Amino acid sequence: LTLKEEERVGLVVSETADCGLLGERMLGSLQSAKETLTVSGGRIVPSKARLHVMLLASPFLKSMCVINPAALVGFEIPSSLRLEPLDPYLCEYIRECPYSPLSAQTPSLQFDIPEALDALPHVVGFPVTATQDGSVDAIAMWWDMWLDDDCFITTTPHRECASGGKICSAWEQAVFVPPNQVSPVISKGDAVLIDVACTPKCVHVRLSAEPQGLQQRSVSVGERDVSV
Repeated sequence: LTLKEEERVGLVVSETADCGLLGERMLGSLQSAKETLTVSGGRIVPSKARLHVMLLASPFLKSMCVINPAALVGFEIPSSLRLEPLDPYLCEYIRECPYSPLSAQTPSLQFDIPEALDALPHVVGFPVTATQDGSVDAIAMWWDMWLDDDCFITTTPHRECASGGKICSAWEQAVFVPPNQVSPVISKGDAVLIDVACTPKCVHVRLSAEPQGLQQRSVSVGERDVSV
């Protein structure tokens, strides 16, 4: 759909986010709306987004990516066969799941919408300090989304938002679990490097650790090979 110049509007509002923010091809649709529906200088809502991540110890979440042998009813899966999920993340309300946080929630990446599409793919790495000992079974990710310059909604799993955003429970959190079940063990005070990669289709989160003694292993998270 392309509007004639005299038919174009000054404001386009869209809700095309999923729990992983970009999984519904939001950036592409908003960029198209900006180019074909709005006047020059027209506003797009949402206007920008910010991602947060947190390391989790959770055998429960990890088990959701494991095949239960009892459910195979006699079928055998060769050990050489590597099974990977079709989606790069689970969609879960993590406060309803048993877990222990291994780090504080950490802002990771903020970008304007839809201008971000011109800069993708984009990868940002940032350090996270472990707040307790444990095995990193998963990485939870959620987002803040601005409706204008001041007002934003958030999909935080916490019951309060310290920065003042409106908590919206319509979306779950995105949970990244390495499909080959590698869970690096970290200690309180370890410096852990998190990489967040944004593509036009999806956000991917990967974990690489810098504390002494951690082995580097190659695993697959969704469509990407990552090191942990």
